[in-house]
Amino acid sequence: MQPVANAAQAPVSGAWSITREGSTVAAIAVTEEGGSVVVDASIEGSKRARDPYRFSTLEAADVFVRDLLTSFTYLGCDVATAL
Repeated sequence: MQPVANAAQAPVSGAWSITREGSTVAAIAVTEEGGSVVVDASIEGSKRARDPYRFSTLEAADVFVRDLLTSFTYLGCDVATAL
């Protein structure tokens, strides 16, 4: 698993697709908006809209995304970088 972004890179961005048994389970996207790092996690089939998670630092967002992706992997999902 790669970090959300290298601190030297700009702009901050990244996206992952999470699948299980060939079906899409979730999508994770990281962007930079107005000086904060935004992590948007959408769950397939969810009827409930969720607000994105906002972090004041790239490091905090990176820790969150790493834990999130590790959790999906632990649950038997495949995690791939989205194009």
